[in-house]
Amino acid sequence: MRKTIRKTVLTGAAIAAGVGLAATPAMADDASWAVVNGGSVYAESVDTSLTVVRNSAKLTCDVVSANASIPTTSGHSGAGIGTISSTTWDTCRGPLSLTFTVAHSGSWKLNAVQPTATAGRSVGTVTNVVANISGPGCTATFSGGVPAYYDNSTGQLTFDPTAPNPTGVSVVASGVSGCLGIITNGDVGQFAGTFDTDPNNVDLVYTP
Repeated sequence: MRKTIRKTVLTGAAIAAGVGLAATPAMADDASWAVVNGGSVYAESVDTSLTVVRNSAKLTCDVVSANASIPTTSGHSGAGIGTISSTTWDTCRGPLSLTFTVAHSGSWKLNAVQPTATAGRSVGTVTNVVANISGPGCTATFSGGVPAYYDNSTGQLTFDPTAPNPTGVSVVASGVSGCLGIITNGDVGQFAGTFDTDPNNVDLVYTP
């Protein structure tokens, strides 16, 4: 059964995904990924944020939850190693403490990118992201991809705009209506947040 998981502190640099994580063309063709203890995963983050890079305007949500599938596999390229089928965003506030809603659209892909020097920690991305933002006099869609980390030891997926991003993913605003110039078409956004997973024993393993 799903359970609510709370994380007490989230750094501003830390929001992506499942968990997991798009193979970069620079990696060897025979490199592969495996998922151990895979299956259906519920994830939850506290104080997840979306920041507009151009002006640092920030939308912060108290709780974001996600339903993901990361099947057990081996010999995988890393691209599309898992999916996020739905997300729910609760109590989201923007500039001037205005309340906004965020609606998930489509199936988001979890991709494995590369290992790190830290054992059990992998760089990844969440792609096919489509998030529809609406609030007083303002609607917009942010779509694209989010850089991330996944840690086997904690079972945490962290959307982190400072994570290595060899595939150059980003989320970009479109369909902007209103918003008083705070959000404009073409604005790049940065998602940040740390998701605790349930179960938290899904391991992502890279074999060079």
